[in-house]
Amino acid sequence: VDEAIFRKARLVAALGRCMADRVQPKLPRGVFPTLLPLWKDADEIVPVSRAANPLAAEWDLGDRFVLMYSGNAGLGHRFEEVKALLRHYRGDPGMLTLFVGGGSRRQELEHFIADQQIDNARYLDYVPRDQVRWTLPLADTHLVTLQPSWSGIAVPSKIFGILASARPAAMVGPGDSEVARIITESGAGRVIIPGGSTSAADLIEFIETVRQDPEMREEMGQRGRRALERTYTLDAGLDRWEVALHLALSG
Repeated sequence: VDEAIFRKARLVAALGRCMADRVQPKLPRGVFPTLLPLWKDADEIVPVSRAANPLAAEWDLGDRFVLMYSGNAGLGHRFEEVKALLRHYRGDPGMLTLFVGGGSRRQELEHFIADQQIDNARYLDYVPRDQVRWTLPLADTHLVTLQPSWSGIAVPSKIFGILASARPAAMVGPGDSEVARIITESGAGRVIIPGGSTSAADLIEFIETVRQDPEMREEMGQRGRRALERTYTLDAGLDRWEVALHLALSG
């Protein structure tokens, strides 16, 4: 079915290089997908200090280190290493892990937090879109996860909000996925390849490193913000689509 649809399409767009690699074998010989990455309005989400963030007091963050997983927790996401991290930091009063959102695996994570008596992790509901400008900058570091089998199928869009907020990203996922490449190429965080004997320890080590080094967090966050402004803004995304559609319709 895919091949039949692709043969008739004037334009086949891929949201990332991993998706282009997955789609390419389905296309006719000599036809290639057009890479059209996602984007974020650089004015919608900007870096905000915790002191200037109205949600900081409302959510009672204090001066704790905030690790955030924002958005959907679904079938394509991986949480084995995240669970190990939660167990590692259980009882640490200076650490707070915030899950903000929903998804098919939310209940699993909530049950894990309760069963393991993780007293420094919370699950909060999605916030209205106009509040995301406050939630993302609350984090000292963000978590992103992706199952290896989902590389090229899902491109977690949360990375662009993370870049916009100038916060580092810790990703557990395949190194050839688009998000992993963005993080690695920009220097905006670290990618941990899942499934190995040290993957959980590697994640914990990175989180502890950035926790203890605010200058590193700041530099990684600024690298991410610069990458967004250089490549992944709303205007850049719309320009790419305009050019692609013009070429497809005039060809």
